[in-house]
Amino acid sequence: MSVTYLLKRVGLFLLVVWLGVTINFFLPRLAPGDPIQEYLGQLAQQGMFVGDPSAGFVEEYRAKFGLDKPMWQQYINYWIDVSQFNFGLSVTDYPVEVTRVIRAALPWTLGLLTTATIIGFVLGTLFGALMVAAPGPWKRLLAWTTPFVMIVHSIPYFLLGIVLIALFAFTWAVFPLGGGYTLGESPEFSLDGLFTIVKHAFLPALSLVAVAAGGWAIVMRSMIVIVQGEDYVQMSRAMGLKPWRVFYTYQVRNALLPQITFLALSLGFIVSGSALVEVVFVYPGIGTILLDAITVKDLPLLQLILLVVIVVVTLFLILLDIIYPILDPRIRHETD
Repeated sequence: MSVTYLLKRVGLFLLVVWLGVTINFFLPRLAPGDPIQEYLGQLAQQGMFVGDPSAGFVEEYRAKFGLDKPMWQQYINYWIDVSQFNFGLSVTDYPVEVTRVIRAALPWTLGLLTTATIIGFVLGTLFGALMVAAPGPWKRLLAWTTPFVMIVHSIPYFLLGIVLIALFAFTWAVFPLGGGYTLGESPEFSLDGLFTIVKHAFLPALSLVAVAAGGWAIVMRSMIVIVQGEDYVQMSRAMGLKPWRVFYTYQVRNALLPQITFLALSLGFIVSGSALVEVVFVYPGIGTILLDAITVKDLPLLQLILLVVIVVVTLFLILLDIIYPILDPRIRHETD
């Protein structure tokens, strides 16, 4: 791998981050409405704010958040703050820093989405491989499950979550209706606390795993069917290699390459990938605070969440680009 190639990757990373952050900076500000005035108005309606939002309070809060300056100056100040890792204060949780808000929600999302993504990937990949390689009657039985897998995969995460809540939380009351832990309690680092967290996370994780595993299985099955006709597979069979070795060494290994690409993309979108699921289950993760930030136009919080998503996704893609030759020796990086 050449130094020039690495420098190009780093340059591309910086360009993508700059473009993404710039777009996400201007789009919310071009939308109609004043976030400070709307938020103070909501507080006044709820009886949590006494006074007229138009009587100087809006101007004062706009000055605190730097919204009283021209757009170009806000943009320059934003990049200066980002370079100093100063991401500002949350509008909805003022005067709490947005980094504290995200730090409180991020472990919940990472725990839920990382676990669900990996389990879905493993189960879906194994099931897709078995749909092709299972012996005799098992293969015919698994073939009948293909339409069911496709139907489950086509169901949106949040819709399946609503069905699971109706069945296992409302009708039979096996699992909690929502939340990350028991209402009125705080999560504890103990066996009972871990059991409570897992119990609350089971249904949202199940909705994510069920839908995602179906997609992994369909793609894996399709890729193995395509790889079966390749010349190197036919040659390995002609050489008299054992069927299991042909399947696992030559078919599964090459069919896994697209799977790993999709896995990297899925891991990159972990921060925001479960937004609607978290909202349905009232789960205390990034998705819930992202919805709140969009609803009240909490610009500092919204900008930091999107910045994290952009950086994480871009990093995963570049890392995948770098390690691809390790996964597939046929791929080579350009050299000087």
